[in-house]
Amino acid sequence: MTQPLRVVLVEDRPSDAELIVLRLEEEGLDFEWSVVDTEAAYLAALDAAPHLILSDWNLPGFSGLRALELMRDRGLEIPFVIVSGTIGEEAAVDAIHRGADDYVLKDRLGRLGSAVNGALERKRLQDQQLRTEAELKLAATVFASSAEGVTITDPAGTIVAVNAAFTRITGYDEAEVL
Repeated sequence: MTQPLRVVLVEDRPSDAELIVLRLEEEGLDFEWSVVDTEAAYLAALDAAPHLILSDWNLPGFSGLRALELMRDRGLEIPFVIVSGTIGEEAAVDAIHRGADDYVLKDRLGRLGSAVNGALERKRLQDQQLRTEAELKLAATVFASSAEGVTITDPAGTIVAVNAAFTRITGYDEAEVL
């Protein structure tokens, strides 16, 4: 059983937050949510390690841009979707260049599900790529530092790489073997 998606809504209007939650429920998402409308509350919500942030663009004394900056300043890679009624196209494009995943206009919430699913899928792929890169780095370290002579061949049996131990043991350097 998977744990529910933890969603932070950066929103100052309770009625808008309710509409967003209803739309996510209609999409069949299993999620827990909290609403914040100040910088201090947002920072506390980031400490709870949310899986997704849905942020209004303009709030009294706070903004979606500031929320995005605070997340990035902490080095967090959390899917971030702007859900706003007042964001202009230029501001939305700028936000995406600054790291937002997508934006949805409040009067077009029908697109919210695809925006959220797309952002979560990009995050899943990014995490998978990081894991794969770490595994490859570990394999390369083991290959390079092994005391045993190791050769790597392609499917036809042609040698494509040897490690330093192979060179020490055989006296042939990699260029000679290849």
